[in-house]
Amino acid sequence: MKQFFKELKDIAAKVPEDIIKYTFNKKCKREGRIRDARMNSKLYISNLSYNLSEDELKEALAAFGEVTSVRIITDRETGRSRGFGFAEFAKAEDAKAAMEGLNGKEVGGRELRISEAREKEER
Repeated sequence: MKQFFKELKDIAAKVPEDIIKYTFNKKCKREGRIRDARMNSKLYISNLSYNLSEDELKEALAAFGEVTSVRIITDRETGRSRGFGFAEFAKAEDAKAAMEGLNGKEVGGRELRISEAREKEER
């Protein structure tokens, strides 16, 4: 039995750490304990200028990689921006670079607050 665990430890040492984290976190996610550790390619962006358009936001984010979608959330009744939105990148690495590069930077006269988007919680 000792030999088995030694071999298992040797095999685990050769497996990339991100695969181990992903497998562990996927199991925990199923059990409702923690979120998947992989970086999401979707970002939540707040503190947007009310005059900023989706095209302007996409242009600012495009410096960090391929942006697949941008959506600024608007008020249903007035159609005016609510000051936050979402952006999705083709690659998670690009999303992370955009988050690090633009968080706290001024776009459209306001400092952006950028974080990883979370899944919508059930009500």
